[in-house]
Amino acid sequence: MRLVEKLTTNLRHSQVLKNYDGLWNFVRPLYNRFIDQYGKNGRERRINGTDKISVLPKFRGVAETYEPDVWHDIMNNIKAGDCVVDVGAYIGLYAIAIAKRLESEGKIIAFEPDPLNFQDLKQHIRLNQVDLLVEPINLAVGEKESIVYFESGRDSQSSIQESSSSKTIAVNCVSLDNYFKNEKLDILKIDVEGYEEKVLKGATNLLHDHERSPRRIYIEVHPFAWSKVGTSWDSLLDFLGDCHYDVFTLDGTPAKQITWWGEIIASKQFNNKSDR
Repeated sequence: MRLVEKLTTNLRHSQVLKNYDGLWNFVRPLYNRFIDQYGKNGRERRINGTDKISVLPKFRGVAETYEPDVWHDIMNNIKAGDCVVDVGAYIGLYAIAIAKRLESEGKIIAFEPDPLNFQDLKQHIRLNQVDLLVEPINLAVGEKESIVYFESGRDSQSSIQESSSSKTIAVNCVSLDNYFKNEKLDILKIDVEGYEEKVLKGATNLLHDHERSPRRIYIEVHPFAWSKVGTSWDSLLDFLGDCHYDVFTLDGTPAKQITWWGEIIASKQFNNKSDR
C-alpha cells in the first residue's frame, strides 16, 4: 500500500502527467475508494524519519516531515515514567509518538475540545495500540472552569472564540490547576491558537510548585490572535518568569519576541536540575 501511494504521487506530479487535470479528476474518486477500502488498518507514516505512526486513510496527506525541530526536541527530552500533558492534541501525532517511546512507563493526557478532531484522536490511539498510555479528554483548557464558545471543524485551526455565533458550539473548559490538583507533570505541550496565556494562568499553582511543575513546556505561540484575549509578549514572558521558567526559541536563543507563528520552550529553573 505504501508503494502504491508513492507510485501514485510520483505519477501525479510527473512532468508528463501533472497537467492532465481531467484524467486526475476522473481517477481521484476511484483512488480514494481504493485507499479507504484497503487502508482500514491505517497508513504508516515515519514521522521525521524516527517515529512510525499509523494514520486513518483520510489523513494520508499528513507529511512525514512534520514540525521537525519541535518534534525532535520533545522526543529527545522524554524520560521513562514521564507524565505528559498535550493541550490541543488534534489527531494525536505527538501523543502517539511519545507513548510509543515511553512504552509501558508513563502516561499522556491528551486534551482536544473539537468533537470532530476528538473522534479522530480516539481512533488513532486505538489504531496505534497505545490505549493504555494515552488518555483522550474531550475538554477545552483555559484559565478557569467554564463553558466556552468553540469554532469546530477547522482541523488543527479549530479554536475558542470570544462570543457565540452560527459557527460555534458550547464546550466545557477546565483549568490544569483543578484537573491536576495533586499530580506532578513532567512535560506540558500547548497548541491552542492564541489562548496560550489563558492555559498557563489556569495552571498558576501547578507552575509555582517545584515538586509538581513540568520541567519543560512547549508552547506554539500565535501572536496574531492575542489581541482578542489581552495577551502580549510582555505578559506571556513575565508570567513564565514569575513561575521561574527560562524561555527560549528552538535554537536555544532567549525568547524576546516572535511577531508571527512560532514555538517557544520554557525550562524550569530547578535548584538541582539533575533531579528532573
